[in-house]
Amino acid sequence: MKSWTVDPKKFSAETKKDFSDLLSAAALTVYSDLVNTTPVDTGRAKSNWIPSIGSPVYTTRPATDSLSVILQAQAVFEPDGLPEFPVLYIANSLDYIASLNMGSSQQAPAGFVEMAVNRVF
Repeated sequence: MKSWTVDPKKFSAETKKDFSDLLSAAALTVYSDLVNTTPVDTGRAKSNWIPSIGSPVYTTRPATDSLSVILQAQAVFEPDGLPEFPVLYIANSLDYIASLNMGSSQQAPAGFVEMAVNRVF
């Protein structure tokens, strides 16, 4: 009779931890890419990428610096703080974000949101 080389409970815990670490890293990479590639006029569009867990956040906020919003995302997407197998969101509820993503600004190519996601996945 063969035995487990790794206790199944330990394997399960390690797999869940690995998943959380990978998901967090992917979300932060997409988030950072979005912040860094969003066209800037006032900075408001860049500042309104809002990270969340479980459901999207539809509020907006005033312009702030890129470092502040990236630090917020790091806190929200911290792997050790994630629930088991979470759904992560990055939302931007400004009324003109879709227009920016369709290429209304010369500062970023059309589809910069999709490009950010595709670079990770």
